[in-house]
Amino acid sequence: MINDNLQLPKDREMVWDLIKQFDQQSAYLSSMADKTPAFQELLAIGSVIVPILAQAVNEGYDFRLTYLMSLLVDDPPKIEEKDYGIVEIIREAWLEWSRDKGYIA
Repeated sequence: MINDNLQLPKDREMVWDLIKQFDQQSAYLSSMADKTPAFQELLAIGSVIVPILAQAVNEGYDFRLTYLMSLLVDDPPKIEEKDYGIVEIIREAWLEWSRDKGYIA
């Protein structure tokens, strides 16, 4: 069982390992990335991993992690309908949201 606060180094390591696995598993997928085993495992851990996901997106990992974040938070950033599907706008909206929450600098 994962620690609720992800304070144990092994918990954080496990999440980072899953993020790296997701990055590899989803590299050649477009619409099926949320079906990968790593995505499903990350989703099962829950919202406690959102700060780590924010850091991963900030470091350039797969932008589809923002979709996972949107499933785990109650207050996702507002994305204009005209901007749906525009990767850089979505990524930047999530990075700004993450900065506002204090998850990244």
